[in-house]
Amino acid sequence: MGTYAKVTDVQSRLPYRTIDQESAPSLADVQNWIDEAEQQLNAIMLAAGLPAPYTTDPARIILRAWVADYCEGRLKSAWAASGGEESDSGETLLEKFNDRLEDIANRSPKYAALFGVPEGSASTVKLRSNVTDTSGEVTNRDPVFTMGDDL
Repeated sequence: MGTYAKVTDVQSRLPYRTIDQESAPSLADVQNWIDEAEQQLNAIMLAAGLPAPYTTDPARIILRAWVADYCEGRLKSAWAASGGEESDSGETLLEKFNDRLEDIANRSPKYAALFGVPEGSASTVKLRSNVTDTSGEVTNRDPVFTMGDDL
């Protein structure tokens, strides 16, 4: 069972389809996709310096929607591949999920503010920076002030 989402969360988005042991994709497939999406989210959050997994609201609610997007995309892609009516809407949801993963990696402070810090966590958000002085040596850039200068 997932931390963020359950099969019923995915099923509620597709009320005209049955997801069970006999369906294609099956209940086991959907559960595997939930686990896959959650692991991807947790891995990218940890790589970005965010704590994971989140088990408190509002982060859990937001992440549940994202995991359900991923699973819905996988389902619609599978149905489209077998001649179903879903067309390319599944691919759009999967691309959106992958774009989110990239955005979390690139803008972790935004997601830290969005998710908050999990209860009992001492984690802090690491800010990313880049080197602007690439000359190979450290240059002293201390400001110089003289008496009588107007600031």
